[in-house]
Amino acid sequence: MQWLNEYTFPCEAGMQKLQDASDVYRKAVKRLLTNGTTCAVYFGSLHLQPTKLLVDIVRDMGQRAFIGKVHVWGIQNAWCSSIAMPARPEVDGL
Repeated sequence: MQWLNEYTFPCEAGMQKLQDASDVYRKAVKRLLTNGTTCAVYFGSLHLQPTKLLVDIVRDMGQRAFIGKVHVWGIQNAWCSSIAMPARPEVDGL
């Protein structure tokens, strides 16, 4: 849990801001394409809108990809406590 609390959860909390998510996703996709990765598997954010943004970025940059939306159930911490968890997975919008 220490690694999640120090690195993963703070990064995930920042992904709620679409500009921050856009910057991270564009850099990641560009780096993979530059290094010859034409097909990738991504796990987006806990948040639906940033995950949809990742889909748009991958499409716009011409990479083939499978993109999944992350779901975390039962973890309580300072970073995720403000995230409203739906009663069922939020897949209708993808």
